Amino acid sequence: MNKNYITLVIIFLLNIVIGCKNTTSNKITISGSISKSLHKIEGRKLYLIDLEKKDVIKDSTVVKDYKFSFNLTSDSGFIPFRAKLSYSDTTRDPAILKHYGIKDFISYIRPLGIVNPYDSNFIESSFYVDEGETILTSLSSISNYLTINGGKQNIPFYKHVILKHLHEGPDSLRKAAMDYNKKIIRQYSYSYDLLFQLDKIKHGMTVQELTVLSDLFDKNMNAPARFKEYIDYISSKKTTNNSSYPYIELNDNKGVKTNLLDNSKFKLLIFWASWCGPCRAEIPSLKKIFAKYGTQGLSMVSVSIDNSKENWNLALMQEKMPWKQLIVSESEKPKIDAIFDIKSIPVMFLIDSQNQLVERIVGMDEETYKRIYKQIGTYLNN
Repeated sequence: MNKNYITLVIIFLLNIVIGCKNTTSNKITISGSISKSLHKIEGRKLYLIDLEKKDVIKDSTVVKDYKFSFNLTSDSGFIPFRAKLSYSDTTRDPAILKHYGIKDFISYIRPLGIVNPYDSNFIESSFYVDEGETILTSLSSISNYLTINGGKQNIPFYKHVILKHLHEGPDSLRKAAMDYNKKIIRQYSYSYDLLFQLDKIKHGMTVQELTVLSDLFDKNMNAPARFKEYIDYISSKKTTNNSSYPYIELNDNKGVKTNLLDNSKFKLLIFWASWCGPCRAEIPSLKKIFAKYGTQGLSMVSVSIDNSKENWNLALMQEKMPWKQLIVSESEKPKIDAIFDIKSIPVMFLIDSQNQLVERIVGMDEETYKRIYKQIGTYLNN
């Protein structure tokens, strides 16, 4: 038989084997069953909701014979994400109806509860979606709760493994917290939940501390690149004798790069997002501030951290804020995070004419609004 022919056959068969292997490894299956006590879901849609993307519906399936199955695919850049299984429900609870000013009933998305596999006293509402198979089944024929099997990302998540903050204080306490974090990350080096936790507490760390911890994670994980971006940025910042904010450009709603901070006498910088209820609740107060001081030397800029430009633009149309509106892209977030330390929103920054911080304000109730309103007026009149 021709040797070249044999070689081609071998290559062809290898391609089939490799192709099948890659396809299998890229499958994500979430399947299970519910008890008949949840008969209201039979024949209706069950939703897989991505909690990392602020309650975006990732997929849906119809429950048939009290069984369900989600079949997703992933690529080389896949990152496990926290999700919940939910269904549409209604309530006629008088207290809830009164709160929303509704007379008849209100519809809402209700999550299915999952019994914590390590402590049955805890009922969880979410789990990690990972490559491979995850099976959720009823705890019993009369239970509304599910049990879960599969997905190693859920091991540290359901064990409630928490990294420790590195607070200012005695060196011995900081070292103890650092040693604990190193031990935990080594034990669960594959955990995206721990990686996301590190992302939230990184601002209290030195570059060296953050580098040491991030390097302990599995090198095959996709997310550590954002830590490298953050570390590279704060490592490259030039040390100066003042605390003024640097020149930064972000996109406006037309995609035009615009300077974040101008040369105005006083600036109010607001970080928000369309999905953030408290952010939108404070917009009427911000409009009052702009109406009073917008022509007296106050420059206002709202910066969205939305992942979706469509949702951001829709919110802009609804809210009609008459001051500068900008958005942070994914590639710009590490830099903005390093400069402004955005742990939560809404958060605002009062900044003077030299681009130095006057005050940082997290959230704005009525009392805070009155104080800021007066403070801006006092500063502009000096």
